[in-house]
Order: sequence, then structure tokens, then C-alpha cells
Amino acid sequence: MVEWLSYVSRPSRYIGREWNTPSKDWDKAEVKVCLAYPDTYEIGMSYLGYKILYWYLNSFYWLAVERAFSPWIDAESYIRSQGDFLRSFESFKPLKEFDFVGITLQYEMNATNILTLLDLGGIPIRAEDREEDAPIVIGGGPGAFTAQVYAPFFDCFLLGDGEESFLELLKLYRDCKKHGLRRSEFLREADKRFPWLWVPLISNKKVVKRHIIPDLNEAFYPCVDLVPWSEIVHDRVSIEVFRGCTRGCRFCQAGMIYRPVRERSLEKVVDLAKSLICSTGYEELSLTSLASCDYSMIESALAIIKSEMDKRGMRITFSLPSLRMDAFSIKLADEMINGGRKTTLTFAPEAGTQRLRNVINKNLTESDIFRTVEELSKRGWNRVKLYFMVGLPTETDEDIRGLVSLVKAIHRLGKKFNRRFSLSVSLASFVPKAHTPFQWEGQYSLSYLSENLKFIKRSLKGRDIEVHYHDVNLSFLEAVLARGDGRIASVIERAWKKGARFDGWNEALKMDLWFSSFEEEGLDPYWYAQRKISYSEDLPWDFIDIGISKDFLISEHRKAIRGKVTEDCRFGSCSLCGVCHKWGIKNEIAAGIQKNRSL
Repeated sequence: MVEWLSYVSRPSRYIGREWNTPSKDWDKAEVKVCLAYPDTYEIGMSYLGYKILYWYLNSFYWLAVERAFSPWIDAESYIRSQGDFLRSFESFKPLKEFDFVGITLQYEMNATNILTLLDLGGIPIRAEDREEDAPIVIGGGPGAFTAQVYAPFFDCFLLGDGEESFLELLKLYRDCKKHGLRRSEFLREADKRFPWLWVPLISNKKVVKRHIIPDLNEAFYPCVDLVPWSEIVHDRVSIEVFRGCTRGCRFCQAGMIYRPVRERSLEKVVDLAKSLICSTGYEELSLTSLASCDYSMIESALAIIKSEMDKRGMRITFSLPSLRMDAFSIKLADEMINGGRKTTLTFAPEAGTQRLRNVINKNLTESDIFRTVEELSKRGWNRVKLYFMVGLPTETDEDIRGLVSLVKAIHRLGKKFNRRFSLSVSLASFVPKAHTPFQWEGQYSLSYLSENLKFIKRSLKGRDIEVHYHDVNLSFLEAVLARGDGRIASVIERAWKKGARFDGWNEALKMDLWFSSFEEEGLDPYWYAQRKISYSEDLPWDFIDIGISKDFLISEHRKAIRGKVTEDCRFGSCSLCGVCHKWGIKNEIAAGIQKNRSL
């Protein structure tokens, strides 16, 4: 590998052998797995689910688990020019030599990169073309909940929490291998045995149920991490403080497919923090989840971890995903920087008017927003980043003007108490997602989105306000893939053969390749992205049971149209989504665990 690093950009993406890399003997491993991430190294190495699987599976002596990432366009070109294969980081074996290749389906716009991983790794891109000695290609992650889009490229899909279920699948494979069963026989047995597994070529299942880990305290979490040679997107250690979210934002797929809320205990979080910081040398710790401010023991966790690290002579700063707009979050923010410099705080109001925030079930008022801005500016925070969406269902011109007015009011208020106060505004186009109350809504036209994004940017032009927005073509293609059916796979393959790569990167997206591919396949992308769907229509993903009932999603959609909100079941009454009743589970809150232990 060393000889070609000088021919590519960012060669540190391909070095491997990072600090803390586990050492496994390839020849002694009974089952070999390559976890392949369909994006660049710095993005894949920041994905928490990927890290959990890597360390958990490597903790078993009989497994050798290695990594691969999509090479950037220049590196792919060089590998092909040399007649070589994409190889794993640990043993430098071609992907075709592994028993399993596990691909994370994290983002729709990685679709063509999946085919690059397979083809460059020496694996036929379509499952039907693979021989008995080919690796088993398995997909997981949030994209697996719309698996029909990718079905021809995968041998199987794992739905839901993957730590325990993937291990069970690998145990079955090891047993089948010992008894001389062929690859196809293993897949048939696995399809029969596991309700959370979908094998597209052979499965007769009418329903595939996602796997859920009911108690996160009993689940594995790594106490060590790799330390990359160069900076990655999230260059810090991370601890998942809880999984799931019940706030009920109606556009949010993750908030639906990962229910219920399962928190880690305070004791577990603190122990993990000490181990991860001491084993890596990182000085920044991220407490991650879909809404970490909601972690019931967040204040205690910050205080205890800070105290423990102070005893070791280490000053640690903390980071959380976007904060809630309330006084509690500002207090947390002050505690997180641990005496360091106050830089940027991030919030997500999502919509500019109260009416539209009610539609999306964003339980946030204008008073909450202004109180938060006043408090943070008084405390010396100089910069705030705000996330909004454009094109939300029922949006009107009044909502667009309301967004502009709200941002201007926030800016004036911040300046009133802190003359150095500035804003960064990030705008994204709404993308309807499967398994959400808005799955029946269409995306607004490209011209509508483009015109309104430009209008907002023009209206907010001025000193100390920066406005950025995503390419509307990228959001349009994301919507097509997010609500696609099995026919979309042929479009993905055709676009890839034409040269589509890294479509989630603005500098790499080539929409002409995609539009010509849709035309040649006889499909209309606007039909997928922009049409409204009736409740009676069978949806391509209906066979996947996430635990939430379709009746609940319909009810939430109807409430959205009426502008009615639904309270968070952690703090109020049960919303009757169905997940707890169906599978006999419940929200697990760490404060309750801590209270029970102290009795």
C-alpha cells in the first residue's frame, strides 16, 4: 500500500494501524468479517455504531473483524489502474476473502459508494451473481429500514440493534461451516431462525421485525477506541448515554425507528468515560444520543467525570449534540467547556413560526427561544448556530417570512447583551422519510425550495449573520432514495456505471448522470420525491415492523395537519405508539435506576 499513497489526496485516509488497533491472527480466526463504511475514512471513523460493532465482535477469540472505507475518487482510479482490490485496514486482505462484508446504510446518498466497495473489493455487485465462495454481504443501520431500495446488492439485512443479533448470526455461520453447509444453506437457515433478518432472494416472510436491546446497561460498549493519525469529523471519544427518543418530531426517522428510550446508568457512563479518556489521550468527550440534554443524569455525569479527570490532572471539555433552547441547556453549556473558551452553541428551532413548529411537533415556543438567547449572550457566548428546514408540510409564505423575522429578532437580542454576538444559520430542505408521520407527504418542487432558500439568504444578508444551505438537487435525490422501491436499485447501478460517486458531496454530485439513469430505466424521480401518498396505498417498506403501528403514524399525520402537538411519553401520558405494548418493553430512565439502587 505504501507505494501508492503519494499518488492520492489525503493519504492518511488509507494508512491504518492506528493506536489501539487490536491484533488478530487471520489464520486462526474461524470467521472473518470486514465492516465496510460507504464513505471516506474520516466520516466512517466518526460513526458510533460502526465502532461498537468493531470492538464488540473483536472481543471474541474466534472472530477477526477488520475495516474498510470507500476510497476517494482518485484512490479508486489508482487501485483500478493497478489491477488491485480494495483491501481491509488490518490485514490488507481483499474484501472478497472475508466470510462477511457488513455495510453500514447510514445515509441515502452513499448508495453508489456501496457498489464501489463491492466491485473494488472483488465481489459481484448483485447477490444473484455471487458464487458459493463469495462473502455474505449484509446491510444494517437506518437505511436497512428501506431495504427494498438496495435489495439486489445484499445477501441479507439485519434490522434494528445490531450488537447481539449480528453475533448470533455469526455463531450460526460458524456452526454451519463446521457441519459443511454451503453458503446458500446457511442463508436459508438464518432466514428461518431470525425474525430480524431479511434475505431478499429467498425470504417468504410477510413481516421482518427489528431487533431491540431492552436494557442498554446490559449491552456492550467499548472502553477503548482507535486514535486516528489525522483529524476525523468527530475527533473525540464518545459515549452513547441513551438510545431512542420519544420527543416525537414528525419529520425525524430516528425518533421513530429507535424507540423506546433506553438510558445508560450514571455509574456505567462515568466508568466508560474514565476508561476511554485514559486509553486514548483525548481531551474532549462527547455524550451522544438523539437529544443528550434529555439524559436524566446529565448534570451528575458532567460533574463526576470532571472531578475524576481533575484528580488525574486532566482537564476535559465536553460536547453534546444540538442543545434544547432553555435555561438548563445554557447552564450545561457553561459546565461543558470546563473553564475553556466559549465558542459556538448549536440549536435546532427547525421552523420560524409557532404554527409550523406545532405541525412538526417541535415543542418549543418563541418565549423559550428568546429567553435562551438572552441568557447565553449575557453569559458571554459569542456565536450561535441555528438549524432550520424549508419546505416542511403545510408551509406557507408567512412561515418563510416568519423564519427571517425570527432570525433577525434573535440577532438583535443577542447584540443587545453582547456586542460580539453572531449567528450562523443552516438551512436544509425537508426530505420525507419512511416510517414517519410525514412519509405520506411530498417534497416541495425544486424551484420552490431554491427560491425560498435564496430569499432567506438575501433577507438575512448583513454583518454577523452567515447563511448556508444544502444543494436542493442533493435533497431531491435523497427524497427519491428515501421513499424508493425495488426498481430504484437499477437506477443506482446505472448511475454508478456512468461514474456517480460520493453523491452526498456537493463537489462530486452529478445530477445529469442520475436524470439520464432514471430516463433509461423508465422511471420518474419526481413521482417518488414529490407526490403525496394516500393512507390506503401499500408502501414498499410496510413489511418492516419497527414496533410503531401504522395507525399511530396516521394519527400523528392528521394531528400535524391540524397543528396539534403530542407530548413526550417520558414526561406525560403514553402516546400509544405501540412499541412498548407490542414487545413488552418500556422507557428505561437512568434517574429511576439510580433511585432504585440508593433505596
